[in-house]
Amino acid sequence: MDFDTPRLLELLRNPAEDLSFEIKEWLDLRDNVHKAKLAQAIIALANHGGGALLLGYAQQADGAFIPAEPRPANLSGYSADIVNDISRSYLNPPVHCEVRHVAHPVSRDLFPVISVLGGHQIPIMARRGGPQGQSSLQAGRIYIRRVGPSSEEPQSPEEWRTLLDRCIRAGRDELVDRIRLIVAGEPVSAAEATSDQELDQWIEQSTARWLSLVQNLPTEHPARFSLGYYRFAYQFRGQFDRPSLSRLRDMLASAEVRFSWPHWPVYTREELRLAPVDDTIECWLGRRENAHESAPDELDYWRVSPTGKAYSIRGLNEDSHPDLVQPGTGLDIVAPTRRLADGLTHAWNLAKQFGMQTAEIEFDLLWVGLAGRRLVSKVNPNRSLFNVYRTRQPQYQRRLSVPIEALPERMQRCGRCMKRSIFFRCPKISQSEK
Repeated sequence: MDFDTPRLLELLRNPAEDLSFEIKEWLDLRDNVHKAKLAQAIIALANHGGGALLLGYAQQADGAFIPAEPRPANLSGYSADIVNDISRSYLNPPVHCEVRHVAHPVSRDLFPVISVLGGHQIPIMARRGGPQGQSSLQAGRIYIRRVGPSSEEPQSPEEWRTLLDRCIRAGRDELVDRIRLIVAGEPVSAAEATSDQELDQWIEQSTARWLSLVQNLPTEHPARFSLGYYRFAYQFRGQFDRPSLSRLRDMLASAEVRFSWPHWPVYTREELRLAPVDDTIECWLGRRENAHESAPDELDYWRVSPTGKAYSIRGLNEDSHPDLVQPGTGLDIVAPTRRLADGLTHAWNLAKQFGMQTAEIEFDLLWVGLAGRRLVSKVNPNRSLFNVYRTRQPQYQRRLSVPIEALPERMQRCGRCMKRSIFFRCPKISQSEK
């Protein structure tokens, strides 16, 4: 939104919300609850195509907005740096915001107005959630502006379709702009992405692809992973010959980790056969006929690129076996590290198939839906836990960079670090548990 338009001044004089303009009372942006509230609003506006957020007005019983009291002593807590720090912490990918303190046309009091950019080629989602029980912001969820107006998750296939269509149009518009530059004989340049940015972009594109597959499923369908999920993504850094898709399929079959329920499995059954999509190979187990009767940990989506990138998302094992633990309540003491070992081993195996000996593997892992889960031992029922341990954070994310030749010896250390981070760092371990 242009800060100098007559429309903005009129909105300060007679505030009214619409789908591109949201109003909130004064937020304390040092407080995590208020940070999450702001982040949810920014996500929704960004996914709507952009808009603005006005702070410092309270809604009355008749629906009208008036300046909220008490005002903060100063507006130093509402700077662009503070707002964009929140965007980087809570949004995936982050969205740049502009902040201006605009004077009321009558009282001349200043009010923060946050302008949120739109035109994103992928849906913006929450990187992390707000404090449990105090915030509606949840990690891994997408929010839009809905009729009301309100900032909520999409509730219908039509809302999902509108969001995805808007992202597709944004990508098409950028392509048209580039073509115009070429026709005009002007140079077309773009900043070269860093390695981290390349992996971020791969994760964002892959997640958007998965969301497009599950968008029309019923809300309760297990392939939506509503209680939680874990996601692996990795890329190779080094020199290798890019394989064809048919060759890549053979390499994936050779790299498969044949232990338990493997990640990136290669199936021959027609309904699960690998499919070439956008110069990648993908597989989605949610398309099989009995998917609605399956457990979340049997409904993976995965994709692999000939450029040496891989992605896999799966429902939590602990939410898939109600005979062992009530879904949404437990986190096994062994399962996360075992799954991580599977993922790292697959990366190592595929790197060897690519002919790489001395390059690096960048591996990004994410567990979502952890808050309040109790530590259990179901994979190894002979192990006793004599105390109660609970996860202390709603999600866990970490990025590793490991030389290929050192990966086998570092795998155990990576698992220990992840386990310490997910659970309390200093639990009281009994002698029998040691």
